[in-house]
Amino acid sequence: MYGENKQFSIFNSVDSFLFAESVEYSLSEAVRHPGLFIAPFRWNLLHIVSLYANHDFIAKMPEYSQFKMPFLVDAFDRTPFHYLIAHKNVNLMTVNILFGYICDYLEDCQLRDPFEFQKVIKSLSSVLSFIFEKIEIRRRLRFLAMVYTESSLPHSTTAPIFGNILSKSALFCDSPVLTQKTRDRIWDDQGTSQVQFRSNYLNLDYNILSYDMKDLVVSLILLLKHGLCIFQKKLFLIQRFFGLTKKIFKSAFFAHAVPCKIIFEPFFFHQRDQGPH
Repeated sequence: MYGENKQFSIFNSVDSFLFAESVEYSLSEAVRHPGLFIAPFRWNLLHIVSLYANHDFIAKMPEYSQFKMPFLVDAFDRTPFHYLIAHKNVNLMTVNILFGYICDYLEDCQLRDPFEFQKVIKSLSSVLSFIFEKIEIRRRLRFLAMVYTESSLPHSTTAPIFGNILSKSALFCDSPVLTQKTRDRIWDDQGTSQVQFRSNYLNLDYNILSYDMKDLVVSLILLLKHGLCIFQKKLFLIQRFFGLTKKIFKSAFFAHAVPCKIIFEPFFFHQRDQGPH
């Protein structure tokens, strides 16, 4: 698996079972070798089947608990999801299946490996608009619930549950871990109000004039339009989705957030130079 000299032999080996005529054989071999990957691109088996749009494999692959990839982000900071949606003809059924797998992966590594969790979320931030527009509503809600979650804490540290909120502006930090320094800037122990520290892991440019925000607004408008005009029976779910999206932005005023050079304040965005990142 390692080294330039062995690269092509591994490609041939993968090709011999991932693209066999029998999908059942391909799956059985893949389950036996879930840790196989291609160097130096750092492509795992799902990267490869996504690159070649092997929809039959994705549609029939086992659940995450029976088929665990060792990682999801390659050497180019892309997940298998990025490659699958890049094809001219996008198969939304297999795209949603793969996204569900990624949500299972994120849920598994959220506590086990916070660094990997952050890395995958950062990678998926670049395709957030596609997720909003094309992914089934329940998977969208599940993903949003994970990216805006309780802040990670340093080892053997607990977060306070009562105090006084000093600032209603989100703090954009170099790490999603809620350090004492960050905590002291938005909270003190003089009050009796109940507080909760949460972090938004999406890696976006929160300047209101940025491409990220423009793209997000367009996606939300399209989603609302289609939701109200086409999916009347799903109106309740769509209202829940917009409620959660609104909560992400409003609640962010009380939490620190992802690494970024943008400071997010209520009803106003401006840039502040925090030095190189």
